[in-house]
Amino acid sequence: MFAIYFISAIVTYGGSIAATHMASISDMSRTWFGAGYTVNFIAAGFGGTVAAIVARFIGERNVMIMGMSITAVGCVFMQLAGDNRFVFVAMFGVVVGGGATFATVVPIQTMITRWFVKRRALATGLVLTSGGLGGSLGSILANQIIEGSGGNWQRVWMWWAVF
Repeated sequence: MFAIYFISAIVTYGGSIAATHMASISDMSRTWFGAGYTVNFIAAGFGGTVAAIVARFIGERNVMIMGMSITAVGCVFMQLAGDNRFVFVAMFGVVVGGGATFATVVPIQTMITRWFVKRRALATGLVLTSGGLGGSLGSILANQIIEGSGGNWQRVWMWWAVF
């Protein structure tokens, strides 16, 4: 669970670095860029509720697999056409935001609650710490990929889809 949340945080926070770079070199206005983030946060919020309902029927592990798959699809579309404002809002906003929620917080916290009794707080703290560590690494890694590829932000999304 630590590794899954760590990698998801790399994708989420590193993706924001790629999206910022992408918006700065494309003709996307700040309004559309902000709309993508707004939709991302809304999708993450509603996605948590939907993930909890779906997990009840198919289980937490399957929800995580579904979320990782959804996020990977969103990353592929971001690589191919993320500089289009409609694709950005739909893919980064809805697909990556919702997919990341399905892959992480709700199923992970549910599994911790079911698996741990005595050391539940410690387990929760350790796993959720991986989000901060992954987010820090994701930002650095995204910058390195962009700089190493001569400003090619699409490479970041390609790597995030692989992760």
